[in-house]
Amino acid sequence: MNFPQALEAEHSKAQMLRIAHYVGAKQSRFEGLIELLLHGEAKLRRRAAWAVNHCCDQHPELLHPHVERLWGNLDREQDASIQRNILRLFQDYPLPPTLWGKAATLCFDWLANPQSATAVRAHSISILHQLTKSEPDLAPELVLLLEEILPTASAGLRSRGRRVLRQLRGRRS
Repeated sequence: MNFPQALEAEHSKAQMLRIAHYVGAKQSRFEGLIELLLHGEAKLRRRAAWAVNHCCDQHPELLHPHVERLWGNLDREQDASIQRNILRLFQDYPLPPTLWGKAATLCFDWLANPQSATAVRAHSISILHQLTKSEPDLAPELVLLLEEILPTASAGLRSRGRRVLRQLRGRRS
């Protein structure tokens, strides 16, 4: 499959699922999407990020060799769509300890910034929550930030934040 051609041909969930089906569990095919995501032109990068998500929904193991590269590019990434799709990958993915500091810094920055896209902030909450399980010292900082931002946050962000707050407070009791 010619990924650039397939991504240009149609912008739909059905097309992303076709691409994910074609990739299957084949790392070599997945690498082609990762290269487009990291180095393609803007429109192809956004669509490749979406396709990568669908691939990882079916085969999360494909992500493992690319974790460092994806996080390495996130701090320079300005496109909220790409940020959202990459962060979505890591909501339930156990990050290696070498990335905990970088992930925590970026996610706290996005979460604290009201200009960040709602989905980026919501995924940041989930990633930070995961990190608190390995680094409990992050929990009080996350609780404080959530308490500060939730009163004026969107409904979706409030919902996720409240759920995480309940879990963090329950863990401390």
